[in-house]
Amino acid sequence: MWYTVYQGGAWQPPVNLGSAVNSPAQEWGASFKCNHGVMGGIIFFGSGRPGGRGGWDLWQATDDEYHAVVPASLGRVKALFR
Repeated sequence: MWYTVYQGGAWQPPVNLGSAVNSPAQEWGASFKCNHGVMGGIIFFGSGRPGGRGGWDLWQATDDEYHAVVPASLGRVKALFR
């Protein structure tokens, strides 16, 4: 996953979030919840990475000034829609 910042009237070059968020597993559906007025927020995404509850899990990683921390599993995606 990557991010970019709109600054000075233009989008800046994309930056990879790095190995703290990106894994060798397939990841999808990233969404960012912004903390308005301050830098940072929460990144939500789906992944089949190891360390979750199995299958496709929903993950979150907090972000402080565009430096994501190690994601935490929120549980299986299928279980969220029952």
